[in-house]
Amino acid sequence: MKRKRYPRKFQRMAVERMRTCEDVGELAKELGVTRRCLYKWRAKLDLVETPEESARPHTREAPYRKQVRKLELHAGLSRNRRNDRSVRYSLRA
Repeated sequence: MKRKRYPRKFQRMAVERMRTCEDVGELAKELGVTRRCLYKWRAKLDLVETPEESARPHTREAPYRKQVRKLELHAGLSRNRRNDRSVRYSLRA
């Protein structure tokens, strides 16, 4: 069975309603989603939408990510091959 994708706006609305409702199961039925889906969305949005906490680590990582990408391009690695286990181990040596 193919999973249905919901827009981020719908997910935000559902999570906000979830925070104020008394019965998550009833809310899930009303919205046509599973309870598990609501809890997953809440966890995901809590991680994604805390800019003051998440901004700092990303700013420190950005220069390193750029440098890694530049070295990969220089070495002739594409994004698809970068995740190949044999390529990763050969880069470590």
